[in-house]
Order: sequence, then C-alpha cells, then structure tokens
Amino acid sequence: GYFLLPDGSGSVMNFYNNKSNGHQYQVRVYGTGYSLANGEKTSNFMNASLPVYGVHRSGAAMFAEITGGDSIAEVIAYPGDFSDVPYAGVNFNFRETYTSVLASGRKEASTVVQKRRYSGDLSVRYSFLQEGNSDYNAMAELYRQRIFEGKKKTEAVPLNIEFIGMIGKQGQKLGVQYTESIAMTDFEQVYNLSKCITEKGISNINVRLSGWFGGGLSHSSITGLRPEGKLGGSKGFNELTESFKDSNIAFYPDADIQYTASAGNSSAIRMINKAVGTVFTFDPASFVQKQFQVTRIVNNSGALRKEANAYLEYAESNQLSSLSLRNIGSDLNADYNENSPVDAGEAKNYRYSKKAFGKS
Repeated sequence: GYFLLPDGSGSVMNFYNNKSNGHQYQVRVYGTGYSLANGEKTSNFMNASLPVYGVHRSGAAMFAEITGGDSIAEVIAYPGDFSDVPYAGVNFNFRETYTSVLASGRKEASTVVQKRRYSGDLSVRYSFLQEGNSDYNAMAELYRQRIFEGKKKTEAVPLNIEFIGMIGKQGQKLGVQYTESIAMTDFEQVYNLSKCITEKGISNINVRLSGWFGGGLSHSSITGLRPEGKLGGSKGFNELTESFKDSNIAFYPDADIQYTASAGNSSAIRMINKAVGTVFTFDPASFVQKQFQVTRIVNNSGALRKEANAYLEYAESNQLSSLSLRNIGSDLNADYNENSPVDAGEAKNYRYSKKAFGKS
C-alpha cells in the first residue's frame, strides 16, 4: 500500500520503502509562515497547500480531509520498518511554542508559549473508496468534486505571461550601502511584447505586471500609489491599460498587500518571540536566518485591510477591471500581539472574508 500526502502538489509514500531512517514525515498545513520565528532551516521542503491525506491498501482506500482546525494541523506519516507499522494521521497544535537560547554561554534556554489557545472546532472528514476505483487518481477526483462542486473545467486555457517592471538591488557608494532601483521592463515594452504574442495567433492571454510602483518588486505601502516614472509614469500606465482593453488582452496589475517595504512597526504582526514580523530567508551554508536585501514587514490584519482598500480605490479611480494579489494565498501568518492577538485560524478566516476588504 501507500499514503497520499499533501507535499507540494502531492506525493506518494510507499509502505516499507526503507527510506525513513527512523524519521516520520511531518508537514504543517499551509506552512509556518513568518510568525513562528524559526531560527534555522536545515532542509528545503514544500508546504502542504491542501488539508488532506489518503491511505491505499489492498485495492481499497480511505481519504481524510481536515475540515476544522486545518490552520493549526500538521499531517504526519511513517512508512513502517522492522519495529513500527505504517501509519498516518493529524496533529493539532493548540498552543504554539518558541525556544529561545539565552546568551549566557551556558546553553540555557527558555520556552515561550502562546498565551491564548486555539478555540475553534476540530474535525476530520473520512471517505472510503471501494476496490477498483480507489487509487490516488480517484482520491484526487473525489476532492476535486468537493472543491469545484462538479463544475466543468475550462475548455479554453489561457496563456499567463508575467512581466517585472522594476527591482531593487543592493549597491554601494563610497562604502555606504543603498538600494538602487533598476528598470527591467517599461510599460511600452510590456504592451509591445504582449502584442507580439497575439500577432502570432495566441489570442487568449493574461498579462500580469509586478514591480510597477512603490520602488519595484518589493514595494512600499499601496497608500498614495503612483506608477514608477522610470517605467513611464501615470500617463504611460494609463496608456498601457487602454491599449490592453482595445486589444482584448486581460491585464492584471500586481501588488503585495501582505508584505510591504518597512514603513513603520505599528503595521506589522508580532512574532511569537515578540519581535516585529519581517520577511526573511535562510542562508544555505549556515541554515540560519538572513534578511532580504530590502526589508519587508508582515502586515497585521488592520494594515492588510488598509492596503486592500487602497488598492481597490486605485483600481476604481483608474477603471481597472482585474487585479493580482501576489502573496495573499501563499503564507498564513498569525499575530501574537498581546493587545490584539490573532491566531492562525482567525488569520485564515479573516483573509478570505469580506472583513479584509471594505469593498466587494
């Protein structure tokens, strides 16, 4: 038999595969985000984007869907060895913890525990598939029917094209570090390249443009948004949108309402170690955190609403019919601010509700 696991786009773990080395598979549903302040990362792994797993054995299968408490859940599995049988299941983390090593040189440590526990419901829905129609394709079909409620897939698949307008690059001048803005693709080039593709006979295309305001790809707050002058300014951007409308090309200007260049700590979440929530990556040599070239903060729920509404107001005033929200569905970040805490479950529900957007 085998387990169907939510590793990235999905993976299969065969029973008794001799590859466990005593370590169980363990992945957090929707990932850990930036709120848990992980100190190091010793391996690269894909997040579980879907709260599901499955078991197939002897021609029959069981499919499990975490329908309550998915934001605090982690899927575990073990292929089995000479001492343990194969198993798979779900763990729920009611309170998050963080271990801080004291700087005393004596290897002392303290543990920070989330004060308010998760208070939502927990539920797992199990479905049993009969022999003959129970492989991982059948499990995928079952879940697809639930997600899309039997809707037929689109016949005309569009071609998605992405352009980057401007990026920020770390530079030095007389020993002083600064962020240099470099124009990659201006508005006129975006249209000419898109038009070139349609002239080749590909008519159903979607164009996504990132880094077109606020300093580039890692942009500042959307409040007071103005297209970058190096790319063509407001006039060039308006001409671009009108040209796309005339050419019947779907246009998606991109903005990141979840992460913005630092403009004040009051807009950021608080990580579980009480530090200001910032975007970070890991050094592949030392496994420890390192800061991005351009420091970005993780917006709290109030700032998220403010950024969303500012973008909607700009879209309305400039007659934009489509928008792209870059990271709104990629990470789930709780807020451990003691004055107004937001756990992972509340963060998920808030982000996909009308509360996050003052306008429809």
